[in-house]
Amino acid sequence: MMRLVPEKQALRAMLAVAAGKSSASGVVLFTFKKDRSLALYRQTETLALIEAGYTQAKQTFPVTASGPCRHAVRTAFKREFPRSHEVYLIQND
Repeated sequence: MMRLVPEKQALRAMLAVAAGKSSASGVVLFTFKKDRSLALYRQTETLALIEAGYTQAKQTFPVTASGPCRHAVRTAFKREFPRSHEVYLIQND
């Protein structure tokens, strides 16, 4: 289910998945116009960060390296949602 949430709450949800503190296996964020997105998926041994918007990129990180993944999530979030106050959030269980 897609919900419109404040941008700080959406960033916290992504960082929780990156750190392994969330039961969700993935988080996808969209802008209000749905023309840009940022997705983070947790697999058994890797974390996949996918950007679709200003840049088209896919980065993978090992699950044990949550620090570099969290940093990459923050920079990608600032790049894709520079002026957004609310974003659409989808959590995959």
